[in-house]
Amino acid sequence: MSKFIDKMNLPQYKYFNDILCQDEERKKLVADCITASELIEHGNKREYQEGLVLLIRSKARLPDFIYVLEEDQKRCRAELSVKNIKTLVKRVEKYAGILLLLHFYQGYSITRRLYLEDEIEKNLPEGQLKRLYSYDDVKDKYYKEILSVPKLVLINGELHQNYLMHEFTEKELKMLDELISVDVHFLVVIQSENQKDVAYIVGKEHGDLLIRYLKRHESLKKEVSISSLDGRNDLKAMLLSLLDYLEEVKKAKDERRKNTRRAEGTSSDTSHYPRYVDKNSIKIYDMRGTAELDAFRFNKKRGRLGISRRHGYEMVPHTRKGHERRYKDGKIVYVRSTIIHKERFEGIQSAHRINEKEEKE
Repeated sequence: MSKFIDKMNLPQYKYFNDILCQDEERKKLVADCITASELIEHGNKREYQEGLVLLIRSKARLPDFIYVLEEDQKRCRAELSVKNIKTLVKRVEKYAGILLLLHFYQGYSITRRLYLEDEIEKNLPEGQLKRLYSYDDVKDKYYKEILSVPKLVLINGELHQNYLMHEFTEKELKMLDELISVDVHFLVVIQSENQKDVAYIVGKEHGDLLIRYLKRHESLKKEVSISSLDGRNDLKAMLLSLLDYLEEVKKAKDERRKNTRRAEGTSSDTSHYPRYVDKNSIKIYDMRGTAELDAFRFNKKRGRLGISRRHGYEMVPHTRKGHERRYKDGKIVYVRSTIIHKERFEGIQSAHRINEKEEKE
């Protein structure tokens, strides 16, 4: 099993340009597509003509801006080479939809609004509400912004294949809902031939589980429910594989807590057999011109490795979940989820890989 994954082998980079480094251009192109659509559909005669000019300009830019491979650029141009304006608007909107979300597939954090429940809002003093929360005039509710950070999970193809014929029931749905928090979303890539062109995002929006998936020619979404997944064995298998991974992570964390309490902070062998590879042992990076990346990591080692290092842990980039911090005076402050040492990487930094089941010897 390779410990180093070139991010250019992931579908969101293999077929699509790196949008994170040109985010302002992406926003402008999406805005042009949406504006053109609005002017053509709802504008007067002069605005309609302005919309046409903007539409033609956007149509010309989309193929090269979105895609890396010439074959995808040609297919995109062919699809946009239609004379019917209504058809062209719909197709431009489809590609604008890909651009609208592509940076999230490539590792950009998502800012979400978490609205206060009515009972909690009623019990808080107005001064505290205004000090700690923002107000949404449209929904007439207070909210706080939550930063949802991405975690890449590589699913073994055999595991996904084995789950294709399994049932996805209310029990699994409830377990997923409990294990996925609002401040983490998962970028899932299935390492199999029939899934090589697809990348998934699984997370919570407005409290509900949602799947977004990116294919080479479209970006789609689907709510996670028993009825909505009917007939979609591929999505069920992906969710069951992700659930498998999340359960493994929970078991490993619980075991580490037990060992820590038992050994008072000293290292101890875990009795849980891990089926996934630790996130810091699979580095995700771009090999083009950067093959000599610092790809090793210290695990509380003392000594040197050719150069002088500090004792203890090396401060590698990692995610920190949102949590409430309680002070001795009783004050409670919400600490937002974030990426520690974010400046040391761009987009996807590391991954977990969940493998096929193995028996412990």
